[in-house]
Amino acid sequence: MKKEKNNVENKKFIKTKNRLDGGIEVEIQKDPSKTTIGKIFAIIISFITIFGSVGALIYLLLQM
Repeated sequence: MKKEKNNVENKKFIKTKNRLDGGIEVEIQKDPSKTTIGKIFAIIISFITIFGSVGALIYLLLQM
C-alpha cells in the first residue's frame, strides 16, 4: 500500500523578500530545533560551551 500524503504544504526553511529600499529580508519558516541542521548546531554549541569553559578553567589552574 502506498502512503498517501496529507494535504500539507511544504514550506521552505528560509524565505527571502526584497524590500523597496533594495535590501534583502530573510525569514526563517521552521523551528530550528526541529530540523537536523538545527539539532547539529545546538549540539556543537553546547559542547563548545561546556568543554571550552572546562578547558579554560584547567588552563588557568595550570598557569598558577
